[in-house]
Amino acid sequence: MKFSPQVIIYVAVKNYLTEDQAEVLKNELAKKKVMGDKIFMDTIKKHFDIEFFRTKPFIWQDIWLYNYLIYELRNTKMPKRGLIAKYEKEIIIPQEEVLEEARELVVKLN
Repeated sequence: MKFSPQVIIYVAVKNYLTEDQAEVLKNELAKKKVMGDKIFMDTIKKHFDIEFFRTKPFIWQDIWLYNYLIYELRNTKMPKRGLIAKYEKEIIIPQEEVLEEARELVVKLN
């Protein structure tokens, strides 16, 4: 995987939050001295109800994140395979490629 599961979860969660809520979450995550997977997920769950991935998905593939968090997440370690890897491959990486194309286009236009 190119990105950690934490990055992918954070990016997806941010789609559901207002600017103020996202800022509060970002600030709380930044204050943590040690950021293990359990602390990360506890902070995410404090600010976001993961049921939204299932009941009100921003994109339909967000159900993969719900299933990853409910069925694939074991104890305190976030596996880098399964549904999170599929989500990265089909959602995150294509978005990154579009952003890079946009950057190149802007450079050419200026």
